[in-house]
Amino acid sequence: MRTGRLTVILIVVSILLAAAVPQLREPLVAAYRMANFPGTRPLPSKVDYEAVALEHPQDLAIWLGFAQAIDTPLATISAAHMPNWGIGSTWTASKAYERAIALAPDSPAPYLRYALHLLAGSALGRLEEWQAGRQKEPLRTAEGIRDLHRVVLLLHQARNRDPGNAACDYLLAYSYLALHEDEQALAALEAATNKPRWNTANAQAATGMLRLTDATNMAGPLVPIVAMAYHAAAEFPLFSHLRSFTRTLVGIGEQLRAEGRHDQALTYYEAVIHLGHVMRVDAYSMIEGLIGTAITGIAAEPFLSDTKKHQIEADAVSGEEVGKRIQKVKTERLAAYLKRHGRSDLAQFYEAEVPRTDAWRDAVMASLGRSSADLMLAFWGGAARYARAVWAATGAFAAAWLLVGFLSLLARYWREEALNLSWTYPQWGLLLAVALAGVFMVSLWPKPQMAFDQIGGQFAFHEEAAPVSAGIAIVLWLVLALVMTVRKRARLLAEQRVGKARTYLASLRMLLPPTFAALLLLSVVALWPAHQNMQRWADQQRTIIEQGEVQYWNIGGSSDHHLTHGSSWHGLPNRLEGQ
Repeated sequence: MRTGRLTVILIVVSILLAAAVPQLREPLVAAYRMANFPGTRPLPSKVDYEAVALEHPQDLAIWLGFAQAIDTPLATISAAHMPNWGIGSTWTASKAYERAIALAPDSPAPYLRYALHLLAGSALGRLEEWQAGRQKEPLRTAEGIRDLHRVVLLLHQARNRDPGNAACDYLLAYSYLALHEDEQALAALEAATNKPRWNTANAQAATGMLRLTDATNMAGPLVPIVAMAYHAAAEFPLFSHLRSFTRTLVGIGEQLRAEGRHDQALTYYEAVIHLGHVMRVDAYSMIEGLIGTAITGIAAEPFLSDTKKHQIEADAVSGEEVGKRIQKVKTERLAAYLKRHGRSDLAQFYEAEVPRTDAWRDAVMASLGRSSADLMLAFWGGAARYARAVWAATGAFAAAWLLVGFLSLLARYWREEALNLSWTYPQWGLLLAVALAGVFMVSLWPKPQMAFDQIGGQFAFHEEAAPVSAGIAIVLWLVLALVMTVRKRARLLAEQRVGKARTYLASLRMLLPPTFAALLLLSVVALWPAHQNMQRWADQQRTIIEQGEVQYWNIGGSSDHHLTHGSSWHGLPNRLEGQ
């Protein structure tokens, strides 16, 4: 058996296949980039993004993506780990948003996104915030106050271009409350409760971020992950602010209720209920809709005293029952208050809305289960597990080959002949089959899972499966090679025999190179099905970014959405009529 020639042939075939067949070359490139992420090839830098934006001077979506990529929490992290993050760039997020506005002055999207960017650092901090326990409000800088006034102007411009969008008015109310212009805030809330839609231009910004990242030199299934990570990082400040905003509205409502000014208090409760509703049914992402469901629950929080809550907890037999009973009592008490003060319509709506939010959350959990199954299949499914195991085994055999060469060099007989052991191709094939059997023991390991007992469920990856299977493979191979070597040595004439260790090393010098080369060829081929699964998942994520998670997974169903824009909310009396 001419092991040197076989080794060369197998390595050359591996190189030619990887170089000549795009289906094999692309997975190798993607695997290299993933292996070095976020190491030698991290996230695209600000300069990378800027170059793409300047290549598309008339593309609004890309400029929206570029603007949010410049200044988000994720961009801050990237800059901290990338010395070249912004070298050579003079662009700021504000400058990029102004460019986007110039590109599409009649579109509400750039005004809204710019306003959200400026609001990101403006926590509300009002003393009225329900249960915040705040003794004083944060001191705003002159720059912060200027930003809030700029936000007000931007939101008025957005509202003029999209008059049916409640988001503009709710964000105006937030800004006015931050500026302590409470009368203007109340007017904005009254306007918001008569508008049927919620839209913060999430789809345009997320799609722009995807297209922007696509056009950089980053490639492979990580692109949609990076795009969505940047977009999500830009959204989190808004979600945090909206919860604080909601608790502030409830707190003001409670003050008015305590003073007996129920007509005014009702405006604030209605604003909260409407905000939670439109955020949920018009949500772009699951987290946005879940914030909406949380807001719906916050509306009734003050209507359950701590004493009653402790009594329910003491009487209930399970944690699940506690939650249901607390929700039931809060809902009933808020509804009763609304009915006592002439808003039976709003009370009936809220009583129907609470179970709808429960059903919506259940649909989210089911969708997260489907989404996690897709993720597991793509990155930790059978094809990916086998590919990792083969690559680990290839590395293990390469290390063994180097070790044997080093030991032979130390013993000064690395250039000796194979001592007439007469290894044949079938025997080598048997050893290779044993190695492969060990590699594919990865299939016996428990499948990876993702548990969603709560939002932020835990992964169970079993990442040790691939290296352990590779370790089993090389141990089985070495043991069988030793057994076969001992038998071959026993059949040699006495004068042909040398030491056992010397004979074994000679066998390994013959057998390890072609075994490594065969595994190298297999590892190149094994990447293709794994990459296909990852690419299918990446294509799915692209579609989700373009459509939005809620629409893609059909969370809530079409009937819920139809009611939103039909009679569900606007069957209620228009509180602005006659004003």
